[in-house]
Amino acid sequence: MTDIIIDDETVSVDEKKNLLQAVNETGRHFIPHFCFHPTLKVSGSCRMCLVEIGSIVKDPSGAESIRMVPKLQPACNTAVREGLIVRNEKSDKVREFRKSLIELYLTNHPLDCPVCDKSGECTLQDYAYEYGAGKTRYTFPKRRAQKKKISEKIIREQNRCIHCGRCQQYFETYTGDTPYFRTNRGGKMEFDIFPGHEWSGNYQGNTIDLCPVGALTAVDFRFKRRVWFLDRKEYLCLGCANGCNIHIHTDSKRPVDGIMRVTPRRNDKINGFFMCDEGRFSHPKTAAPLKRLTTPLIRGSETTFDAALAECDRVLNAHAPERIAALVSAYASVEDLVAMKNDLTERGIKDIDYRITDAQISGNTDTGDAFLLSVDRHPNSLGAVEAECRGSVTARDMASRLGTTYAAAVIVTDPIVDADEALINALLAKASDLIVFAAHESRLTHAAAAALPIAAFGEIEGTFINRTGIPQFVTRAVTPAHEAPQIKDLVHRMERRLAF
Repeated sequence: MTDIIIDDETVSVDEKKNLLQAVNETGRHFIPHFCFHPTLKVSGSCRMCLVEIGSIVKDPSGAESIRMVPKLQPACNTAVREGLIVRNEKSDKVREFRKSLIELYLTNHPLDCPVCDKSGECTLQDYAYEYGAGKTRYTFPKRRAQKKKISEKIIREQNRCIHCGRCQQYFETYTGDTPYFRTNRGGKMEFDIFPGHEWSGNYQGNTIDLCPVGALTAVDFRFKRRVWFLDRKEYLCLGCANGCNIHIHTDSKRPVDGIMRVTPRRNDKINGFFMCDEGRFSHPKTAAPLKRLTTPLIRGSETTFDAALAECDRVLNAHAPERIAALVSAYASVEDLVAMKNDLTERGIKDIDYRITDAQISGNTDTGDAFLLSVDRHPNSLGAVEAECRGSVTARDMASRLGTTYAAAVIVTDPIVDADEALINALLAKASDLIVFAAHESRLTHAAAAALPIAAFGEIEGTFINRTGIPQFVTRAVTPAHEAPQIKDLVHRMERRLAF
């Protein structure tokens, strides 16, 4: 750590970081910025972070004095050194410069905050309030550009762009591709895609988070809700074994709308600042209320939990334990998996497994794209291993033996099971008795001897172990639809015969 003096206060900062980052991480002082981001190279293009810097010097007589650099310096490109003197908020020169800079940024920026999706979390809004003049001297017509759908996920509003360049730098740094570039010069400069092309790839959504204004907006969230109406809860992405940290945004006053959007939550050990598009934009499918299994079923007919659990007991008691197999899900938490595994083993059932995909069968939990997305599409495969839910047969082996080796099966479905038509057909064709735990309706839930609704994405609470072995505990972020319980609650109900 190194001591510097900022606004007449001595603070200890990390000497390995640039001045902007070192000061802002103290939490006691803040240097505003647009273009700087910890994960991107320093460009110094926005000029918002300019500050006065200087140092103490001695004259030939030994007398000390403060000598400041004549011109303002970009904090993002200034190295920290012992005894550095920084004038930030207490500098009239700096504040006057920021006032002029904000006026410049607002020269062509439209006053469409009432309809902008970024409103409420816009950096330009915050800085205009903090540093701006509160009025404009600009009387000429503002520059106008048409909005453009640059991919199936992103819409560009060039009028709002402040040319910070974060989007372009992001592509250059993380994707090795640069589909977005600066075109034209001066007041006509725009960011645009190459003619005949559009953005592609699995990491486009991160540009929405990086954009400090509303120039890049998500198609699925556009004009859906004001951010100040949303509740933001911490959660984990359950799209693969990487275990990215996320925020789930819902409107507590309109819970029927479900999850409004998903955004990444910083965790430097797992996903940094980012997440993939599959995890970000898949929530409408996983949380769609019309597809939820809302009530227990007995052979396709709605019933009560008591009746459905009684049917589960009948099926499990009707066959010898060695004639029953179980396919649990690595979408479930460790606590759910342990509860189910213990209950089944106490009944004498030994063939319990979670392996559905080739990655789970081979034990491969590497990243599939060298960035975040894991080849194992289940979020808790290592948790299933810790819960000792690994038997002698995989899901495909079990399905092939139904009707011969096995007469009945306990199945916990998940998005991958529901999408595996071959597995579903094998289960439907050969099983004489099925007990199904599922969050969503499917052909399997309607054909099962008993189908029990369970909590879905955002509603599950418990521990998940990611592909590198990091355990993460999450609490419920979304109120369970129709009081859907977790697997462990149903298992305990089966054991104790307690009413909900």
